[in-house]
Amino acid sequence: MAVSLKNIYADTKQKFKLELLAGKEGLENTVSWVHLIEDVTTTDFIRGSELIITTGLGVKDEYWLEHFIKNLSAQRAVGLIVNVGTYIREIPDHTLKYCENIHFPLFIMPWEIHLVDIMQDFCNRIIHAEQIEINESTAFLNALLTPENRDSYQPYLEQNGYRLNGSYCVLVIHPDEEIISQERDALFKRFRITATNILNRLSIPFSVLILNQEVFIIFHGSTTDKVRKYSERLRQIFKKEYALYKIRFGVGPMVWGADNLYKSFKRGKAVLRIGKKQSKDIMFYDDIGINKVILAVEDRQVLEDMYRDSLGVLEEYDKKHGTDYLNIFRLYLFNNSSVQAVAEQTFTHRNTINYRIKKIKELLASELDTTEDRFRFQLAFYIKDNLEELEK
Repeated sequence: MAVSLKNIYADTKQKFKLELLAGKEGLENTVSWVHLIEDVTTTDFIRGSELIITTGLGVKDEYWLEHFIKNLSAQRAVGLIVNVGTYIREIPDHTLKYCENIHFPLFIMPWEIHLVDIMQDFCNRIIHAEQIEINESTAFLNALLTPENRDSYQPYLEQNGYRLNGSYCVLVIHPDEEIISQERDALFKRFRITATNILNRLSIPFSVLILNQEVFIIFHGSTTDKVRKYSERLRQIFKKEYALYKIRFGVGPMVWGADNLYKSFKRGKAVLRIGKKQSKDIMFYDDIGINKVILAVEDRQVLEDMYRDSLGVLEEYDKKHGTDYLNIFRLYLFNNSSVQAVAEQTFTHRNTINYRIKKIKELLASELDTTEDRFRFQLAFYIKDNLEELEK
């Protein structure tokens, strides 16, 4: 797990005589690195999630510190430690109030503490946490991609307190738009940090992975209701935080046992595609109805054969004659066989639709007068949609 500011503070406040003055609400944020900055004009190089230390060497007036903090917050720094004593002796009340309002943690540390000691300590903790996170990510990725190779993930998970027979669920986060290659890695790291910060506050067991430009969140030891609640919360904050991107969420089913993680992973990716087809930002496996049956079929050829047997003749006719019978038939079936509804949706005269439906019935050799017949063709359309998404 990534190291949070809260954990660093709890572990080192006595050692370095740290005192939190304001911004307690921001302590759950992840710390990616530590920098010493003395000049307000040099804050632009911050990438986000860094903890900043300053002595106030560049202080000019009582509002210098507040201006400094505004710049740090705008650059997504996670907090500031002020080395008080020589350049800054006390923190103005208006600065403390500002930090409280924006949930920006502000600490003070006495002058006698050596900056090199605290920076080395914090950086070592961050590096250690990153190594643990890499090991954890590797184990979970092995469980997702090569579940049959149990030795590649079970020992690590078991040694680090994960229940091999516990509950697991995978959430997929995927941006629709093409991301400029130079920005891609940095953006996905931000996605990861954002998700980690949100879930830290919610106190739910989780792990965050990045694979093929998608973010995967593995919830473990939770319940279906909690996963739904927290996934919705993530979607809301991501939508606000990354307004320039169209980000979609697919939530797989709850599975039991690390050996079955790959099932939630595969179905989470599949329901994300279904959600995109239906223009939904978030889609849950539990809400996809008949698609559950289709996703459960491992043999793709079986699905292709079922589709061809039912709708292949219409598809071939459309290709040969330049007609749109497949789409007309879909609208007809999914509008409860209403000719009027199809006419309105296609801006076509009712008599024309009647003629086309008659021709479709002839091609299919079916009057569509039984529930079984109509369901067979509806199922074929569901299969068609899933097959198309798998090809993307």
